[in-house]
Amino acid sequence: MQEALSFSAFANKIDDLYGAVNKGRDFEYMYSYLCRNSSYLSRSILRDGDSKLFFAKAFSWIFSVAGKMEVDLGTAFRKKFPGVCPYCLGLPCQCNETHRAPINNLPAYAVRGELNDKYNTDINASKELTLEKAIIRIGSIYPANKAIWKAFGSFYHFSRLFEELGEVHEAYSSYKKTGEKLNFEEELADATAWLLSAWGIYYKEESLSDWLMDYYMDGCPVCKKPACACKEYSDRPQMISDKASLEEVKLRIVELIGLDPALKDEINELLQSMDQAIATTSTVDAKQAVGSVKRTLGKLFDAIKTAGDVTDNASKVASNIQTILARIDDLKSFWPG
Repeated sequence: MQEALSFSAFANKIDDLYGAVNKGRDFEYMYSYLCRNSSYLSRSILRDGDSKLFFAKAFSWIFSVAGKMEVDLGTAFRKKFPGVCPYCLGLPCQCNETHRAPINNLPAYAVRGELNDKYNTDINASKELTLEKAIIRIGSIYPANKAIWKAFGSFYHFSRLFEELGEVHEAYSSYKKTGEKLNFEEELADATAWLLSAWGIYYKEESLSDWLMDYYMDGCPVCKKPACACKEYSDRPQMISDKASLEEVKLRIVELIGLDPALKDEINELLQSMDQAIATTSTVDAKQAVGSVKRTLGKLFDAIKTAGDVTDNASKVASNIQTILARIDDLKSFWPG
C-alpha cells in the first residue's frame, strides 16, 4: 500500500496534471464533466461495470472544480464534517430522532460556533486529513448509508449525490450574483462526502489513495503527458458506441458460421444488425444489436447444452459463443439493458 493521499496532496496532483488547461476552461464545462462522470459511476455500479475508472474521474473533476473556484476542498470538507453531523451534531448522526435539530437542546444559533470549535479541534489534532480517514469519518457519522445500500442497492445513495450536485450549481449561480462562496464550499463538501461514502461502501477493503495514484501513474490517462495537453472534448468515449468494439463482436459472430454453416441463416440477421450499428455508430442501434446477439446466442448455447451434443464441432461452437457473450459482458456498461 502506498502512502495515503491527503486532500491537499491530491489537489496538488490534479493541479500539476490539469491546472494549466483548466485555466482556459469555464466552470460550466468542468461542472458538466463532473456530472457526466458521476452519472457514469452510478451506472457502472448498477451494471457491475468499470466503476473504479469513474470513481477516479469523478474525484478528479470535483477536485478540478474546487481548484477552479479556489476552494480548498479538504478545508471545506473538514469544516462541514468536523467529526460530527453538521445538523444534529451527533456522532453517529441522530437526525432521524431529532428531525435535524441539534442534540442536547443546543439552540440553532449556536450550531455554527459549535462546528467551528470542533473544526479547530480537528485541525489542531491533525494538520492534514487523508482521503482514507475522510472515508472512515463519513462512515462513522452516517453508518445508516451502508445499511440502506445493503438493503436497497445504490439508488438512494446516488440520488443524494445528484441532489447535492444540483445544489452545487445553484450555489455557483448564487456566487456569481453575490460573490459569496460559503454555500458553494458547503455544497461541494456534501457532494464529496457522498462520493467518499460510496467508495467506502463499495470498495470497503481497498485504498482509494492507491487507486488514484495508480490511475495517474503515467500522467494524464488520455494524452500520457505529466501536464495534460488534451484539447477540449478530447476525452475517451465511455458510453457512446465505438466501431472497434462492435466490429470485434461481429468478427467473432462470423467465426461461428465457419464452424457450423448451418447457422448462417440464423446468424445473418444478427450480422445485418451489427452492420447497421457499425455504420451509424448510434448508441441506440448498438444496444439493440448487441441485445439481439445476447438473446440469440444465449438460446443457441442453451440448446447445445440441453441436447448434450459433445462432438468436437459443437464444443467449439459453444466455446465461441461463451467468448462472445463474455466480451459483451465486458462491455455491459456500454450496453445496459
